[in-house]
Amino acid sequence: MDTEVLKHAEKQAELFRIFGNARRLYILWLLAEEELSVNQIADRVGTTLQNISQHLGVLKRYGFVSNRRDGQTIYYNISNLECFQQCPAINKRTSQTCMSIFKPIRSNKEKKV
Repeated sequence: MDTEVLKHAEKQAELFRIFGNARRLYILWLLAEEELSVNQIADRVGTTLQNISQHLGVLKRYGFVSNRRDGQTIYYNISNLECFQQCPAINKRTSQTCMSIFKPIRSNKEKKV
């Protein structure tokens, strides 16, 4: 077994766990367009400030987003926009191309029992 390849696969799997949440992807897509405050993100995503803060915490911990403070307002942005734009799995435009290649995923309601 090639341990280096396995280590690389484990790192990739960790990335997929991070991006496996639709709200986290949506947050990244929003931040790829412009810097936003936590309140602005919560309004656009349609969830609570606490929920957004948890997602931003994960994204920040792994280095995908960074923030800056302006008075009492905290603004978030993509840490490395160029890297983000080149990753087809998380880039909004290229992910649509990827999704068209794979078989559609059916929801639980559509699955036959």
